[in-house]
Amino acid sequence: MIGRRLVRALATAALLSFRAATGAAEPPMVTAVELSSAHPLPEQQVRATIGDLAGKPLARDAVRASLARLWALRRFSMIRVAEIPNDAGVALRYELTQRPLIRRIDWRGNSGIDLGEAVTTAGLGIGEEASPERLAKAERDLLARYRREGYLAARARFETTPVPGSSERDVTVVLESGERARIGTVRLVGDTGPPADEVRKVLALKTGKPYRESLVRDQARAAEERLRRDRYYGARVTARPDWRPDVNHVDLEIEVTAGSRFRVEFEGRSALSESALRSRLTFAESGSTDEFEQESSAHQIEAAYREHGYHFATVSPRQTRDADGEVIRFVIDEGPRVAVESVTFSGNHSVSDDQLAKRIETVPAGALHRGVFRQATLDHDVGVLLAYLRSLGHPEAAVGPPDVHFSDDRTRALVVIPVTDGPRLTVGAVVIEGLHVFTRSEVEAALPFKPGAPWETRQPDDGQRAIERLYAGRGYHGARVRVATSRRDTTVDVRYDIDEGEQTRIGRVLLRGLVLARESVVRQALPFQPGDVLIPDKLVIGQRRLGEIAAFDSVSIDPLRPPPDPFADVEVSLRERKPWHLDFGVGYSDADGARAFVEIGHDNVFGTGTSLSIRQRGSAGGDVTSLA
Repeated sequence: MIGRRLVRALATAALLSFRAATGAAEPPMVTAVELSSAHPLPEQQVRATIGDLAGKPLARDAVRASLARLWALRRFSMIRVAEIPNDAGVALRYELTQRPLIRRIDWRGNSGIDLGEAVTTAGLGIGEEASPERLAKAERDLLARYRREGYLAARARFETTPVPGSSERDVTVVLESGERARIGTVRLVGDTGPPADEVRKVLALKTGKPYRESLVRDQARAAEERLRRDRYYGARVTARPDWRPDVNHVDLEIEVTAGSRFRVEFEGRSALSESALRSRLTFAESGSTDEFEQESSAHQIEAAYREHGYHFATVSPRQTRDADGEVIRFVIDEGPRVAVESVTFSGNHSVSDDQLAKRIETVPAGALHRGVFRQATLDHDVGVLLAYLRSLGHPEAAVGPPDVHFSDDRTRALVVIPVTDGPRLTVGAVVIEGLHVFTRSEVEAALPFKPGAPWETRQPDDGQRAIERLYAGRGYHGARVRVATSRRDTTVDVRYDIDEGEQTRIGRVLLRGLVLARESVVRQALPFQPGDVLIPDKLVIGQRRLGEIAAFDSVSIDPLRPPPDPFADVEVSLRERKPWHLDFGVGYSDADGARAFVEIGHDNVFGTGTSLSIRQRGSAGGDVTSLA
C-alpha cells in the first residue's frame, strides 16, 4: 500500500509539471520514451506495457494508464516519470526501481520431515519478491508446520545473496529440524466414566511414542467418540501438552468429562429396526441431550418412518430417571403405511397427462414400483414438472401445491397435482452490440439458444456467461456483458451489449516447490511466458505437460479464472516425488513357468525430469537385464 501511494505521488508530481497553459495551447509532442533503471530491465515487456506514447501529443490520461499497467507487473517498488524538454517537444523518462525478486532457492540442512513437504509449506516461488516480510512469513509457516509434526526445537534460517548486476536475489534456506519430541507422562484428570484403563487404551498415547499435534488431537477425539458411543453423550476429552525442552518430552494432561450415561428406549416400535432408529439420533454428534436435541432426534426418527411410507408417524421424546440412571424414551405412534392409489393432473395445460406422469416418481403400485407414498418425493416431483414445462417454453407455468386425499383407514393416497402451463414463448431476435474482437457469427455460435427455440427464463443469463467465456478464451477477462429482454406477443427478444475491455497479459511466472528439478525443465514445458496473453487453455496444457513428467507427483497452475487486470501473475505449484523407486513382482505363465522381476530407477536424473531404470527379469527360460 505504501509503495502504491509512493508511485501515485511521484506520478502526480511529474504530471503537475505539464505546462500550465495546456488548456490554452497545444500539448507538446512526445519525441521519445526512455527507460532508466539501476539494473537491466526486461525492456521489450516494459515498453509493451507502457504502450505507444512516442510521436503523439503528451496526454495525462495515457501516462497515468501506463503507470497503472507498470504497477500491475508487480516488478517495481518505485516509478517516476520525468519530462525532458527538447526542440521537438518532450521526452518521457521512466525511472524504475525494481523489486528484489528471487532467482534461485537452495535448501540445506536436516529437514526432518519430507523435504518436498517443507518446500511446499514455505511456499516460496522463483520470481516472487524476496522481501523481509515474505521471508518472515515463510519462516513462520515452516516453524508452525514443524511444531505440528513434533519438531518443537526446529529452526529455519533464510539467507539472501544479491545477484551481481541484477536486482534479483538467491535465497538459501537452512533447516535445522532437531529431533522429534516424544510423549512423556500421560495423566488423566476429571471424570472418566468407564475405568481409566479403558480410556487409556482408546487414547493409545504411550510414553516414548513420537509426538505430533495431530496424533494427540485425533486420539483425544477418538476417546471422546468412544465415550459417546457408550452413551456418555455429553463427554468431552481435551489434551493439554507441556513440552520439556531439557529432555525433549511432551507431558500430556488429558482432561476427561464423561458426564451422565443415558439409556435410550423406543416405545411403540415395530415397523423399523432399532438400529435404524438409533442411527438417526443426533446426541453423539452434537454432544448434547438437551430438549432441543431430543426434539431434533425425534424429527429424524419421524423422517425415517416417512421415507418408508409411514406418513402419519409421530415421535415424542420423554426424559426420566430410574435406578440405573438417565433414560430418554421416544414414544412412537407409527400409524399405517400409506400407498399411492392414483395420481391425476388438474388445471389448464396443453401437455398430455401421460407426458407429465413419465417425469415423476410418485406413482401407484405396480410391477416395477412399490407405490409407497412419500411427501418429500411428491414435493420434488412438483419441481421436476415445473422445470419440464419451462424447458418447453412456458415461463409462466405453475405447478402445485398438490392435493392429497387419504382413505378413511389412511392406507391409500389419492394425489391431484394442479398444472397450468400458460402461453408458450419462443426466442425472438437476438441483438449483439459492441463487437470488435469477434464476429457476430462467432458469438451466435457460442450462445446456448437460437431464435425460434423454446424460451426459458435462464437463457439470457446462460448466454451472458457463454459470451464472457468466449472472451476469456482470448484473454479478455475484464469483458462485461449486459443483457436485456423484451417481450413481443409470444416471442422474447434478447439484446447483449458488450464492453470488451483489454486483454490480460501474464506478468510473472512464479515457480513453487522445486527441490531437485531444474527451473529450465519446467519453463520449457510451459506454452506461455511473461508478456503473453493469459489464455486459461494454455495454463491447462502446461499443467498436463508437467503432469506427464515422472519427477512431479502433483502440479497445479493458477489462476484458471484470472482477474480483469492488465497483468496477472501465473503460479506454477509443483510437488516433486521421491526420485528413487524400487519395484518388484512375481508371476507364472504356461510358457515361462515361474517368473519374477526387480527394477530400480531414478525419475529425476540430474534434475532434468528424465527417468532411468534398470530391470532384471528372471524365469525358467532365462534371465534378462534391460536399461530404460
